Amino acid sequence: MGGETVTVQGTGVCLPNYTIMLRPRGTLARALYNKYKSDEHLLTLDRNEWYRVETSRLKPEYARLYLPMSPDEETDAFIETSTRISNSIITQIYHSLVKFFLSWFMTPTSING
Repeated sequence: MGGETVTVQGTGVCLPNYTIMLRPRGTLARALYNKYKSDEHLLTLDRNEWYRVETSRLKPEYARLYLPMSPDEETDAFIETSTRISNSIITQIYHSLVKFFLSWFMTPTSING
């Protein structure tokens, strides 16, 4: 169990090899565990990276038009609200049930709004 790491399937999160043995085996437990690890990974990301552009890869006429930006308060508030809502199991169950019933007579696009 040296310094090996393993990527958690579907998340891109690298974990020390020994933690894979500790992963839950049930479908729901595995989904919750993967969501927890994914959320943990997202909390450590540098959000400013999402706004960076390698201007050296752009045509010069476009590179000079590039205006650097960063996350604003509304973006941060949206991400925090989205995280809180996605962490609510009751809300997720409610949305899943409503979507299931509405899918009998509505398209997925109409259901999602």
